[in-house]
Amino acid sequence: MILEREPYEYKCGKNNVLIGYKWTFQCDNHACKKVFSRPANKARHERANHYCCHPCSASAVQGVCKLEDCDEPIRGNGNVRKLDSGLCRKHHKALVRKLRVARGRKEMFEMMGNQCVNCGEKDSMFFQIDHIENDADYSGDGNNAPSIQIWHYLKEPERYQLLCANCNYAKRMNGGKLYAPSKFTRRKKPK
Repeated sequence: MILEREPYEYKCGKNNVLIGYKWTFQCDNHACKKVFSRPANKARHERANHYCCHPCSASAVQGVCKLEDCDEPIRGNGNVRKLDSGLCRKHHKALVRKLRVARGRKEMFEMMGNQCVNCGEKDSMFFQIDHIENDADYSGDGNNAPSIQIWHYLKEPERYQLLCANCNYAKRMNGGKLYAPSKFTRRKKPK
């Protein structure tokens, strides 16, 4: 919070005398409330919040997490975050991680041709990464294949292929071989 603005004179060059302002603030962290002053700086006095030090800005409570089941406070200076989500630290990190993974998967799909190698499906909603040689490590309690990250693909691109969900399931049911039924199956005509 701005308390006062005090003018002062200073010399600039040989004979120029200019007027500057010394700003007095009160720390906006409710636990601190320290009074401090700084020389004129347009960006400083136009800020929404004023803190005396970095620990005060990092621990200042900006609000409460907007998720229904979470009452954690949102700490830190809101101007520092690149993505203002209105979430507490834990949920904010989870959101950023989810966005990063989604962006990485999209880039990986583009590198792999953006279509199923078996049937040509182009809707990324159905894409799944398949191990060509059926060498996925299924260790653990579930029988789901491990999640393939972009760095896995960049390290060994020849191990993976892009399949739609139907083709991936058909490959699994067909003993690990790609399955492509003929499109022109003839039915016997009833007599």
